[in-house]
Amino acid sequence: MRAVAARQQGDTYQGRVFWLEACRLFQRHPRVSSVGYEIDDVPHFEDVSVVYSEPVRDAHGELVSADYYQIKWHVDQRGALTCDALTDPSFVGSKRTSLLQRLHEAVNATSARSETARFNFMTTWNIPADDILAKLVSARDGELRLDVLFDRKTSGRFSRVVDRWSRHLGVSHEQLRRVLSRLRICANAYSLDCLTRTLSENMARAGLRAVDEGKRANPYDSLIERLFSEGRNKFTGPEIQSICSEEGLWTGPDSDRDEPLVGIRSFLRFAEHMEDEVDHMLDLTALFDGREIGAAENWNAKAGPTIREFMTRSVAPLGQCQLHLSAHSSIAFAAGYELDPKSGTRVSFIQNTAAGRSIWEFSSAAANCNSNLWSVSEIIVNPKGQDIGIVFSATHDARPEVLAHAQDHIPQLGQLLVFSIEPHVGPTAVQGGNHAWVLAQELVKIVRERHPRRDSVGPLHVFGAAPNGLVFLIGRLARSLGPIQLYEHAFESDWSTRYRESLTLPAG
Repeated sequence: MRAVAARQQGDTYQGRVFWLEACRLFQRHPRVSSVGYEIDDVPHFEDVSVVYSEPVRDAHGELVSADYYQIKWHVDQRGALTCDALTDPSFVGSKRTSLLQRLHEAVNATSARSETARFNFMTTWNIPADDILAKLVSARDGELRLDVLFDRKTSGRFSRVVDRWSRHLGVSHEQLRRVLSRLRICANAYSLDCLTRTLSENMARAGLRAVDEGKRANPYDSLIERLFSEGRNKFTGPEIQSICSEEGLWTGPDSDRDEPLVGIRSFLRFAEHMEDEVDHMLDLTALFDGREIGAAENWNAKAGPTIREFMTRSVAPLGQCQLHLSAHSSIAFAAGYELDPKSGTRVSFIQNTAAGRSIWEFSSAAANCNSNLWSVSEIIVNPKGQDIGIVFSATHDARPEVLAHAQDHIPQLGQLLVFSIEPHVGPTAVQGGNHAWVLAQELVKIVRERHPRRDSVGPLHVFGAAPNGLVFLIGRLARSLGPIQLYEHAFESDWSTRYRESLTLPAG
C-alpha cells in the first residue's frame, strides 16, 4: 500500500508542476506558447515541457527555445543527489541508462532539429554539503559551474570528475561541456504542500479557480490525468482556458489593477519567471551566484549605478507602480534611496510573507496610531570608534550577530543604535503597507534626533532584518542621514563572517 501511495503522490507532484507551468500561459506578458505533460518530443525529460513563443535568455544571455523536465519526487529524505548518482542508472530507476546518459540522448535529439533546449532535473532530495556536486551546482539557476569544473588550475578532484564523466558518455571534454551546459539541477525542490500553496497563488493570478485546501480532492489532479488518457498532452493558453471553462475552473485573470508592474530580481528562487509578470524589470542575477555576489567590487562598480539608472530613468517617470522585489535587502534599500519622495512616484509592493503573497499599499498621510513602534537602545561597540551604526529587527533579532560582527570587524564603529519592532519581532510583525510606512518614518526620525549628521565621521553603517517593503521605505527616507554603508547577511555561504559590506550610498 505504501508503494502505491508513493506512486500516486509522485503523479500528483508531477501534475501540479504541470499546472504551475501552465499558469505562465496567462501572465501579463506571456512568453510561453505551450505546456506539455508526458510528452514524447525528447527522450527521458518528458514529465513536463515548456515551449516558448520566441526564445528566452538564460542567466548568461544564451537563447533557450524550450524547457524539459524530469521530476523525481520522494516520500522522505533518506537518499541524496550526489556526483556519483549522476552516473548510476539505479538512481533514476533504470538498469541501463544514467541521468547523464539520458541528458546526452536528450541533447542529441533536440540538437538534431536545431532546438536550443534546457533540461531540468527536479528532485526533492538534497545535495550533501560535503559532496563535490555541491561545489558545482550554482545557487543561481541550478546550472553546473562549468568554469570551475573545467578550470585546469583548480583541484585535481574536478579534473577527475571530468575524466570520469567523459569516459561514461564516450565523449571528449569539449563535447561533455556542451552537454552539461544544457543541464539545470533543482535539488531540494518544493515539498508537495509548498508546491500546492505556490500553485494556488499562481492560479488566482492566472484566472484559474484556486483549490479549496479544505477539500480532499483536487480537480486539477484528475483533470490532467483524464486529458492524458484521452490522448491530449500539449496545450496552448486558449486550449487550457476552454478546458477549464468547461470544468468550471476558469474565473478570468484579475484586471482590476492597471498601474505598471516593476520587478527587481537579484536571485531566481520564487522569481524564475518574473519577466512574464512585470512591465519593467531590472535583472541583476548575472552578478550573483545564489545570494553571494560574484565579485565584491561589483556591489558599487555595477549594482549601485545600475539600480540608480533603472529607478531614475525607468521607474520615476511612471508616476505610480507596483513593485516586486525578489532581491537582496541592500538592493531594496538602494531602490528606495534612488526613488526618494521628491520623485513624486507612488509605489505599492508585492510582498511575499509567511501567509503568502499580498499587496502592500500605503498612504503618505498614514497616521502613527501606535506610539510604541520601535523599542530603541544604544550600545557602545568600541569606545574609540567615531562612526555610528543602526540595526533594525522586524522579522528576526539581528542584534546579536551584528554586534559580534561589528566588534570583530568594524573597529571604527563606536555606537550602535538598536531598533526592535514592537510588540515583538517575528515574520508577521509588519502588518502591511501603512504600518511599514510609519515604521520607516519613525526610525529615520529617531536616527536624525539622536545622531545628527556630522561631516567629521564616516558613513552610517546600516544593518537590518525586515521585509523588503519596509527596507525600501527606510531607504526612501534615508537621504537625510548622510553617506550610508549597507551590509548584507550571509544566509547560505561559507563566509568567515556573517556580514559583508555591500552598497555605499549615494552611488558613485
